[in-house]
Amino acid sequence: MGKINKFSNLYDKDNNLIRKAPLKDYSIEELEELVDKLAADKDENGRIRDPKAFNNASALLFRLYQTKGNPHEKDLIDKLNEYAKSHETSDAEVKKALGEINEVLEDKETQSPENNNMEEYIDYEEVK
Repeated sequence: MGKINKFSNLYDKDNNLIRKAPLKDYSIEELEELVDKLAADKDENGRIRDPKAFNNASALLFRLYQTKGNPHEKDLIDKLNEYAKSHETSDAEVKKALGEINEVLEDKETQSPENNNMEEYIDYEEVK
């Protein structure tokens, strides 16, 4: 039998909520600041010092975005549209990229063991 944690929700046998886990009511701005602060706090290797707290705060922030809406959604869409307009690719670039992919695929086909010719096999000679 598991322990009952003070930070967990409690339900009765009919699956009705008895007690809700106490969560501090954060505003979206406060959570954004907390996530930014946790993301900026890195060790000498460039890793986040407290990844568990960062993941929890990020998950809570995204849950708030889903329930209350993202106040930055219009700004993000505008930035993505501007980026897409400024970085259009030409037909020549697309054809060049597809040609490179085809070359890699052809090289892999020639290197596969199924395509090896057995005619090149040399019989083993026993040394006395």
